[in-house]
Amino acid sequence: MARFEFYISDTERATVINHILSKGTKIIPDLLYETEEYEVLRDTIGFFKYLKDKNIGFFLIDDRFTIEPLVVSRNRFFEEPKYSVYQRKGGPYIDASFYLGYADDATIPYKVSIIDYYEKFIHYDSYEEFKAPNELREYYGELVRFIKKMCQKVEIGKRKFWISKEVLKTIEL
Repeated sequence: MARFEFYISDTERATVINHILSKGTKIIPDLLYETEEYEVLRDTIGFFKYLKDKNIGFFLIDDRFTIEPLVVSRNRFFEEPKYSVYQRKGGPYIDASFYLGYADDATIPYKVSIIDYYEKFIHYDSYEEFKAPNELREYYGELVRFIKKMCQKVEIGKRKFWISKEVLKTIEL
């Protein structure tokens, strides 16, 4: 799984979300839904509405790399009908997670953001796997480069962290 962790402020998160939306990419909250229809975010107001109360992940889908519909299925752990996007089925997509806080013993005392994608997905109409297409890898790479431009690489011990210059002014390392 390709994974990129970074630390950026809410203002910079809005910049990233606007960048994603400007490319025509759809941002879908990873939620439990009342129906089989998922919501597509249109702006940063919708994005921050979801971050207000909870840590939440999002699926990024784009016509350049998405070749199959996402599968929304009923969650069997709830009595009343609840639906969610079936992980790795259909797509493919990029995962994005934006956390609200951090642990007391965190190496970086700031909320982390993560983008990643699976190397393989499962066809929506079978159990056969397929590799994430090159278009997804290219899109992901461009997004990582966009985020890194806001950040500075910081080494702590043997680990490297990408932290925005704005965040570096507010935390003590």
